[in-house]
Amino acid sequence: MSQTVPHDLEARLASLEADSKEIKASLQRLEPMLTRMDASSRTMERDVSELRGRVSQLPTTMNVFVYMGSLVALVCAVIGLTLGFLKSAGH
Repeated sequence: MSQTVPHDLEARLASLEADSKEIKASLQRLEPMLTRMDASSRTMERDVSELRGRVSQLPTTMNVFVYMGSLVALVCAVIGLTLGFLKSAGH
């Protein structure tokens, strides 16, 4: 049984070898960039996690309204007590 080899096999093989060398060179250039991107994404992940923790500690809108209402009530009570004291003292 004889094998027939396409006449352009050597040229096709040479082309594939050249392409594979270009791919390998491209990957070698990309590797450091991917390493830096990985490190950067890990840092960003830590930062986002920290920000989520901080945001979760912020008061809600309802908390702010309750605090403000309490402050207004306290000021009104102090003013009322002060006026009542001044009235009873004869001023």
